[in-house]
Amino acid sequence: MKKLKVMLPNPLLYWSVFSRIGLAIGLSMIMWALVLGMTYSS
Repeated sequence: MKKLKVMLPNPLLYWSVFSRIGLAIGLSMIMWALVLGMTYSS
């Protein structure tokens, strides 16, 4: 938690964190779409 408070003021770290979260959400959405597509097709 202390490291987070130290990193927060840096906009570049904000961007890296948000980009990682966005990538994770995008990948999870793709995975869910594939799983749902496979279950519905079968």
